[in-house]
Amino acid sequence: MSAILTSLQDFTDRELVFFYKYRFAQYTPETHEEIANFIFEKRQISLDKIETLLKTPKTKNAFCKRCGSDKILNYDVVYDNPASKKLSYYQWEDLKANFSKKNQIECFVCGNIIENPNETYFDKILKFIKGN
Repeated sequence: MSAILTSLQDFTDRELVFFYKYRFAQYTPETHEEIANFIFEKRQISLDKIETLLKTPKTKNAFCKRCGSDKILNYDVVYDNPASKKLSYYQWEDLKANFSKKNQIECFVCGNIIENPNETYFDKILKFIKGN
């Protein structure tokens, strides 16, 4: 059994549906086949059930605002100071080597970025307006 199928074993049907909608395309064709077989044959989730599960509301105290999952990925990303974008290429390379890394939190199920250290105040306002 592949590593992705081992991870999918612990998913609820709702999480599988969101994974299928948002993460399926990022995998190779061979893995597509494995994931589709797991969802449609082993877990017996039909296309009608997918539509129903996508429309059901998430729990109020959900960690991910998109899918309602609590399965997250924490990883470090280079913190990108917006003021440094005006530097020349060489100044930028020297500065980038000394950048600190900050933690980014992403939903493993749907890929929603929950906490992005490089998100600007303007990005947060737009996200709030869109309702994400």
